[in-house]
Amino acid sequence: MPLASSTWFSNRLLINNFCCIANDLVFCLFSKHDCCMSIFTKKDLKLRNSFYVVYLFQPIFNIIFVLIAVGLMISPSVFAKGRALLIISELDAGGLKELQPLYRTLERLTWSIPTRMPFFSSLYSKQILITGEAARIVASQDSVVELLKDSSIEGVDLILGVHGLPEKLAFYDGTIDVAEWVGAIKQKMQGQGHQEFLNKLGFLYNLSCYGASHNPFFLDLGFRVVIGSRSVNANAEVEFPWVLQMLSVGASINSAFLKPNSTSWLKLADGPVRWWGRKQNNFLQETDSFKVIGGDSYYSLPRSN
Repeated sequence: MPLASSTWFSNRLLINNFCCIANDLVFCLFSKHDCCMSIFTKKDLKLRNSFYVVYLFQPIFNIIFVLIAVGLMISPSVFAKGRALLIISELDAGGLKELQPLYRTLERLTWSIPTRMPFFSSLYSKQILITGEAARIVASQDSVVELLKDSSIEGVDLILGVHGLPEKLAFYDGTIDVAEWVGAIKQKMQGQGHQEFLNKLGFLYNLSCYGASHNPFFLDLGFRVVIGSRSVNANAEVEFPWVLQMLSVGASINSAFLKPNSTSWLKLADGPVRWWGRKQNNFLQETDSFKVIGGDSYYSLPRSN
């Protein structure tokens, strides 16, 4: 496959990354919700500083690794007609009270990063965000069904940013078994041509905790490839931008997660969280952000040349 041209690199990849970096730095330094300071006491300086290192240097990590990876990228593609991205993001309604500022930050990242990446956004003709009170169980199911039944849509990808438990998902209005959530979509899709509609499903990037336990159900629904964490997921602020950048320039799912799933990245992201979880004796001591990939790990986002 041909390498990316210098024109494409300068006009697409660099602009895309510098925009994200500028936004990240401004958000980290001037956000109203300083998640690092609000969830830790003064005694937890070691952990707090670790989070500052991860969060403030995230943009630097992003551009370094993207520049290294550019030599492996395939040729650029243009606007992908007929493909939809559905983002379901709701974290405020659950979880530990002392972590609410962090949840708000992560929720914002979930919906803002995909939409502010010009190159990633160009892969979709339609992007739909469901967040806050709108992120209810039935509404989320109906949104998937509506996109699948839309004759102008040829493919549907899903980014899921809600709280999770083993084999369960938590939306604004309650918790539901993943099997039941998937089963309701199948029921709504019953009828002539329903399998053709389900074949539109592409990749599902699950940012929920215990996402790996959800993978079999999403694969059964029809997704080509699904991604979820082994246990508590705590590296989204570092992993999420990197993965989307990699996918936007043609990397396979497997390639996009090579760095985030590496031992060094996971130690940097998970280590401080597990330490604080043990100190507070809460569920964060179970943190394991390693992403398990189910289905076709060599899948890459369809592109028009």
